[in-house]
Amino acid sequence: MSEQLAKELQLEEEAATFPEIDVAEGPYITGENIDTSSDLMLAQMLQMEFDREYDAQLRREEKKFNGDSKVSISFENYRKVHPYEDSDSSEDEVDWQDTRDDPYIPAKPVPTPKKGFIGKGKDITTKHDEVVCGRKNTARMENFAPGFQVGDGIGMDLKLSNHVFNALKQHAYSEERRSARLHEKKEHSTAEKAVDPKTRLLMYKMVNSGMLETITGCISTGKESVVFHAYGGCMEDEKEDSKVIPTECAIKVFKTTLNEFKNRDKYIKDDFRFKDRFSKLNPRKIIRMWAEKEMHNLTRMQRAGIPCPTVVLLKKHILVMSFIGHDQVPAPKLKEVKLSNEEMQDAYYQTLHLMQQLYNECTLVHADLSEYNMLWHAGKVWLIDVSQSVEPTHPHGLEFLFRDCRNVSQFFQKGGVKEALGERELFNAVSGLNISADNEADFLAEVFAVRSGGATGVVVKGPDDRNPISFRMDDKGEVKCIKFSLENKILAVQRTSKTVDFCNFIPDNSQLEYTQECKTKNANILGFCWTSSTEIVFITDQGIEFYQVLPEKRSLKLLKSQNINVNWYMYCPESAMILLSTTVLENVLQPFYFRAGTMTKLPKFEIELPAAPKSSKLSLSERDIAMATIYGQLYVLFLRHHSRTSNSTGAEVVLYHLPREGACKKMHILKLNRTGKFALNVVDNLVVVHHQDTETSVIFDIKLRGEFDGTVTFHHPVLPARSIQPYQIPMAGPAAVTSQSPVPCKLCYLWNLQVKLQPIVNLLPDKGRLMDFLLQRKECKMVILSVCSQMLSEPDRATLPVIATVFDKLNHEYKKYLDAEQSYTMALEAGQSRNNPPLKRPVRTQAVVDQSDVYTHVLSVFTEKKEMPHKFVIAVLMEYIRSLNQFQITVQHYLHELVIKTLVQHNLFYMLHQFLQYHVLSDSKPLACLLLSLESFYPPAHQLSLDMLKRLSTANDEIVEVLLSKHQVLAALRFIRGIGGHDNISARKFLDAAKQTEDNMLFYTIFRFFEQRNQRLRGNPNFTPGEHCEEHVAFFKQVFGDQALMRPTTF
Repeated sequence: MSEQLAKELQLEEEAATFPEIDVAEGPYITGENIDTSSDLMLAQMLQMEFDREYDAQLRREEKKFNGDSKVSISFENYRKVHPYEDSDSSEDEVDWQDTRDDPYIPAKPVPTPKKGFIGKGKDITTKHDEVVCGRKNTARMENFAPGFQVGDGIGMDLKLSNHVFNALKQHAYSEERRSARLHEKKEHSTAEKAVDPKTRLLMYKMVNSGMLETITGCISTGKESVVFHAYGGCMEDEKEDSKVIPTECAIKVFKTTLNEFKNRDKYIKDDFRFKDRFSKLNPRKIIRMWAEKEMHNLTRMQRAGIPCPTVVLLKKHILVMSFIGHDQVPAPKLKEVKLSNEEMQDAYYQTLHLMQQLYNECTLVHADLSEYNMLWHAGKVWLIDVSQSVEPTHPHGLEFLFRDCRNVSQFFQKGGVKEALGERELFNAVSGLNISADNEADFLAEVFAVRSGGATGVVVKGPDDRNPISFRMDDKGEVKCIKFSLENKILAVQRTSKTVDFCNFIPDNSQLEYTQECKTKNANILGFCWTSSTEIVFITDQGIEFYQVLPEKRSLKLLKSQNINVNWYMYCPESAMILLSTTVLENVLQPFYFRAGTMTKLPKFEIELPAAPKSSKLSLSERDIAMATIYGQLYVLFLRHHSRTSNSTGAEVVLYHLPREGACKKMHILKLNRTGKFALNVVDNLVVVHHQDTETSVIFDIKLRGEFDGTVTFHHPVLPARSIQPYQIPMAGPAAVTSQSPVPCKLCYLWNLQVKLQPIVNLLPDKGRLMDFLLQRKECKMVILSVCSQMLSEPDRATLPVIATVFDKLNHEYKKYLDAEQSYTMALEAGQSRNNPPLKRPVRTQAVVDQSDVYTHVLSVFTEKKEMPHKFVIAVLMEYIRSLNQFQITVQHYLHELVIKTLVQHNLFYMLHQFLQYHVLSDSKPLACLLLSLESFYPPAHQLSLDMLKRLSTANDEIVEVLLSKHQVLAALRFIRGIGGHDNISARKFLDAAKQTEDNMLFYTIFRFFEQRNQRLRGNPNFTPGEHCEEHVAFFKQVFGDQALMRPTTF
């Protein structure tokens, strides 16, 4: 009822406000009761009526335009009347408004029309219109930084696109940041000998206050500071009448640049005096702390009576001290001054006393003491530059002291002071520690132990690491195993049988240790292995646990585990394979393969033992098993010892092939033919077995042919037993042991075993077996070439069958590489499929000896030897060419040329003719040219070369040139006509050749031929100007007359 009443009241109100006007008939104003006294009111009423009709038409258009579309487009912005309650637009406001004076329409900003839709031939404009956006962007440029000049654009209708406006906005932002950086750089930049504007201002204030009278100039520069000379004044103080300032002062200005001395924090962060104030967040504060540190050290030294500069004033990073010198001339350094022997000896004893006094009375270590930081003035040694000095309790204090002792000892020993102590004796004399170790390694180890105060010093070195890693660990017990992950980012330390500790060595990561305990209850960790930079394997006596290390979280995540009884284990890092020994006899091995966060269990296999094991003794020992990658395949090597009662000739090494897919299989047996203690190494795919009793080693190569019994292949040593090249270890004191005793482990010597190929050449008389051996080695090319040269020279000249065998072996490897390269090229041209693995370009190893190598290092040198029989030389050359043809390798022309030169040199033209006639020598243009040059020695060579060029079918131009050079013009013309190229040849070339023969009839014939060609091709026998035959036409007229010229034929 209330809704009905509300509607009736609304209708009455509208009727009272807008009287109903009948527009269906007659004029718009027909009623006599309507008040029309005001023309303005009448006009407004008419306008309102028109607007309503227009809005009704828009609603109909809107409904027709949208149709059944899911997205409807509103034409509300185009209406004349916008009721307040219907306005729900959320568009942005524009800069202009409708200012019509309409009392019936509420004042409301008109939004920008929308755009982006086209419906039934009508375009809708939106706020993203290009013109509107361009003007908006132009207005928004006023919000740019004040320093970025954009102009006012008065009188210009600028319209910037979004792309241009965004580019200008980004540029303004970059310029604002750049100006800030430049300002910061200018504030801290150094100029005029490392004095920045702020430093210069501080120095001016010192002069203006009267503390300094004048600053004369720079006297010294270094990596951390610059020292100036100045004349002192007088400093007035309220508490004291005045403070005496030296007549001459030294102003030490510490550089404010951060790239000169980057290791300052090493001397400050562990110093208890500055420990609480040290922060890496603001590196420039370190500079002031560095200056303050030198002030405190100089003050402490001054109180102890050590000759050093006296501190006058410290102002931020400027330290004013007394000047050591006279009349602006600084005292010389010990490095620069020339002292007599007595003065040098006196300076040494003074330095020794100063070091003891500095260490004992001042409790300081200079940390940079050398001849460069000691001055000689008034017969005394003065110490300077003590900003880096630390206390002996500093973690690196004793290390710095040992370095100072080394510098001082070396300087005075070179200066001729016989009484100068060595670096170790000097260290003991200064510190009073009395370390008794004689060799440097033990000495430094004890120094680090004393320095660390119970901590453990660790040095990590590798065979190729030039920069070893050195760090300290807290002493938490005996270290059973310590290993770095790949790339040396995470350290794992095992101290107990239950846990493993970890420490991150990643920049910006915490170095706090975190611990991981094995998951299996009552299990003991036998060891651990890193399989990647963040993956580790725990091997326990009850199984194996595979973890992922999360360094940022300082925790580990268990990926997979396997329960199995384990006696011992072995790991091969090259193939990421772990062997676990199981069962009571310990001869059953269980392999596990690790890759990219996955652990794969492979089939287990059993090691065949030589005899029944005893119950009281382990059957298979860990020291008898080894894992190695040989020729790209993983093998398990078992050193099998036979009992003395057996009929076996000695121990042997059994090789089990362990593939990633499939079962393990016994493949090779290496016969050692001796008993005793052995050690194994795999070097360059060779198994090297060392025998301790005889101090010799033998080499095995499983690629060489052995004795195959249908199951395994038996191999014997490739070479006779030889001793390893000796190495002398210098030892003294307690480390000097007898020759029968083993080398002490604390000496930390590691050897890298290498195989020298050159001496092996004389140890293997069989050249074929020697070549098989050398072709499998890494650095073999030059040795192979030297072997080839040696077997072609006296007195080690080999027979032709042996030489042919060697050439066949070389070309066999050469052909394999050529085929692989060709397959790679074809696959690359065909394109790579998604299912196929990525293509890998074949690697050219040193075993690939191509034709250029043999020609350069062997054959070219071999043919120059005059003492060699020419038949043998030719036989060797032809044998190499035969081998190339046998493997379908294209013979290069320089080898054929070498054969021809050798035949010509020994006048074997008949053999040359036969080689060419029977195509022993392949056809080629260079070879044909060489035959042409031999015409003076062997006239038939001219025709042989022409025949060869003709067989090539690609040397027609060369044949023509050869015939013309021999004045065989008609023969050349017949040849060109025979191959169908006479219509395109140059007439001038043939006419020149015919004229040079001085045979007029020949010239007439050639001239007439080209006239007929011109008539046939162009319908006119005359030559065109482009052929440049005017000279020959004139000569023809002179000899034969104008009437002899051919006349054009008309039809």
